[in-house]
Amino acid sequence: MTYNRRFKTIRNRFRRVDRQTAALWILNKLNHVHLPDTATSEPLPWHLLLMLKWNVLCGGAERLQHKQQKLERELIRAYNETHDLAETLPLPSEYPDLQMFLRTLAHQQFWLFDRSPNRYAIARQLKLFWDRSDDAYYRDTFLRLTGVELRSFIELSAAVLAQFMKKHVMWTTSADFRPLAAHYGVGTIDKFLQLWSIGLDESQRLEEMCTCKVGQPEEYTEHSPFRFFPLLRVGGRFYRIYCP
Repeated sequence: MTYNRRFKTIRNRFRRVDRQTAALWILNKLNHVHLPDTATSEPLPWHLLLMLKWNVLCGGAERLQHKQQKLERELIRAYNETHDLAETLPLPSEYPDLQMFLRTLAHQQFWLFDRSPNRYAIARQLKLFWDRSDDAYYRDTFLRLTGVELRSFIELSAAVLAQFMKKHVMWTTSADFRPLAAHYGVGTIDKFLQLWSIGLDESQRLEEMCTCKVGQPEEYTEHSPFRFFPLLRVGGRFYRIYCP
């Protein structure tokens, strides 16, 4: 079976399921991938990310009604077909664009060698950006573009990272930051979480802008559905895309 025929089979599966429900199913699987066993275990994170991207682009827009068993069966089949899709991709020498091949390869390496954030690395980054926040130009420009003060953004970023460093935490809400609300202006925490996240409809528009610019079907194997946002916004919850 050719690449195009296999891709259409997977696309049609996503069209038959509710996009939001499928996204949450994929995120649940993605957040239970355990490193450093990624290279030898199933499911593979880059296959799940590819499914997440295709679900965003092709998934059913309506809240379709499914029995849980049927939904699970469709998504497991979609995962297996995504896994088998690699057999139909071009050889490295056959890619129409070398950068396209290298992007796919680099993304797999990112997942293989990724590690959980640690307090020392986070502290170093916070110190770096905190010092920069003394610069009036950066401070005023950031506030004008985002509606959130730069130092407030840095402090709340640390709070979100601390929240997701807890075991088995996949999502957060503004209620988790209620003890901090008195220290910030009204609506600051909600604005901050909006900056950190993207909804399914927004991500669909973003992917449609970024996908297949070179007009080649292999462009669909770009494994980066949420390049600019670490959280997926679904209802009042903010789900992390993935953190090992």
